[in-house]
Amino acid sequence: MKLTFPNNDHDEIALQYKGRLAVGERQYTFVLQHSELGRVEGEGWVAPESVVQRYWCLGDRQRRTGFETLYQLDESRYLLSSGIMAGHYLTTAIEATLDKQR
Repeated sequence: MKLTFPNNDHDEIALQYKGRLAVGERQYTFVLQHSELGRVEGEGWVAPESVVQRYWCLGDRQRRTGFETLYQLDESRYLLSSGIMAGHYLTTAIEATLDKQR
């Protein structure tokens, strides 16, 4: 997945996920290579109209963790709400509309 910013006020963010969701299950685990956070592990839950994830950065001196929710607006659009914490402090918050591209 790549996140691009329409006003070019931030570099593109690239995310490469690897995980497994078993048939009939709603919970999963994953590893992620994140262009800004590095190597990340996490877990997620799939609901009928949303996906909720939490994650933690591996080998990170800042002890960064994060969470995100993807809510399906329609067949090809999602609302993303995300936050990153360093220790006990919220350092980043993002809210965006994502368009699926094929």
